[in-house]
Amino acid sequence: MTASDIQKVPFLDRFAPFAILIMTVPLFLLNMEIYPGWGGDFALYIKQAIHIAEGLPQRELGYIYNPLHPSLSPTAYPVGWPLLIAPVYAIFGFDIYAIQFLSASLLAISGLVFYNLFRRYVPTLLAIVGALLILYHPQILGLKGWLLSEIPFVLFATSVVALYSNEGIKHKPVLLTALLTAALLTRSIGVILCVAIFISEAVTLYRTYKSVNRINLRTSDLLRWTVISICAVLTVAFVTYGVLDIPTSGGYFDQIRDKGQYGYGLKQSIPYYWNEFQKFYQFLPESNITQPLKYILSISTIIGLFVHTKKPVPPAIPIFCILYFIVVAMFPFLQGVRHFYVILPFLMLYTLIALDKLKFQSIYLNSAKWVLISSAIGMCYFTQISNTENRRQRILSSPSSPLAMRAWSAVDRLTPRDAVFTFSSPRILSLYADRQCIHHGLAPPEQIHEMLRSHDVKYIMINDWQNHHELDYYLEEYDDSYELIWEEKRFHLLRYISVE
Repeated sequence: MTASDIQKVPFLDRFAPFAILIMTVPLFLLNMEIYPGWGGDFALYIKQAIHIAEGLPQRELGYIYNPLHPSLSPTAYPVGWPLLIAPVYAIFGFDIYAIQFLSASLLAISGLVFYNLFRRYVPTLLAIVGALLILYHPQILGLKGWLLSEIPFVLFATSVVALYSNEGIKHKPVLLTALLTAALLTRSIGVILCVAIFISEAVTLYRTYKSVNRINLRTSDLLRWTVISICAVLTVAFVTYGVLDIPTSGGYFDQIRDKGQYGYGLKQSIPYYWNEFQKFYQFLPESNITQPLKYILSISTIIGLFVHTKKPVPPAIPIFCILYFIVVAMFPFLQGVRHFYVILPFLMLYTLIALDKLKFQSIYLNSAKWVLISSAIGMCYFTQISNTENRRQRILSSPSSPLAMRAWSAVDRLTPRDAVFTFSSPRILSLYADRQCIHHGLAPPEQIHEMLRSHDVKYIMINDWQNHHELDYYLEEYDDSYELIWEEKRFHLLRYISVE
């Protein structure tokens, strides 16, 4: 773009990216003291990042996959997010705040990408509002603090769609290949994006053939995208299996097969995610303000799918949303906003398109419309964010709390380096105590005992706040096989003493 071209750009369009960056500053302050908790996904990502930074094998992460509890997680996650965390660890060491700052930075950059995508179909001010609605939704702020891969994946995937639908970009195929590779490295479900754009281009090519009865496949976008997808997939395969040698047990299909049928999740997933969709627009408990907003925005999203815009929305966007929902709906373990956030920018696009069509003859009424909607949503956000901050998870209950750190110290002091543990959060123990650990599994005591013996598990760590009943039943039946060697408040460390 030349200097004269820049002068022709309206002032608001030129200023918008800087305005968004300025308005994302609070992202680095909100929810930064909420620790990820005891779920453990973040711990495996960080452990993989540590091994990348220190040149250690990805097959020696310490977390042992248990087929008796496949829903916990695979042996290792895709390496895109750990690759981003690795430089942070190399500079700052194991610092949760530093990783949260990285997550906030990626979310802030996502705001620019959202704006860039929205601006092609709606006015500048509306595009800014749409981007901020996503960034500051209380559920997304919470997701930022969980240190999961959804934040970087949505950044890369939305960037692919935004770049794909933008003409006149230099080195576009190279940039698309790099962004698609990053998306696939971060979440393997990114392959759906490859399929969605392929279908979109195939349909476009077919329509061209029907209209002119001639096509040139060699110069078509379908061939270009196919080459881009193949290059990205091969790069991901080389990095994943050739360079880092990532183990593959415990993946998506292993977890579906655990439920015995592929349709198991559909019965619960469809109503669940429809409720999540509505919940996103339910900013506060039912009230005279939030109820109309909820229905206006929810219905607007559906209407937006059928609204004609001056610049058509690429068919790849609805195709991706549909395919993504089918894959997620088959997954038998519900993940709430984590799964919903992936398609949220595209659903928001349709919401904005529909609202933009709701115009009055008076420019003042149109301005008042956006002022009222933005103010109402802003007040709801502010109230809910304030409530979230007041209910923040205290450090006293986190894996980094002083009490928990004393438990990890006891593990380090009282057990050998090659000891194998069982714990209800095995990935967390593996990260904080640097020991091999396996989940005890959701099975009868006899099966658990057989599994523990087959992995030579000699120690059990218990956290009273999160134990499963299966472990309680197991210890009741095999109480004579263990002795207590350390405890403090809710933490107990047991050692196996029986020889069979």
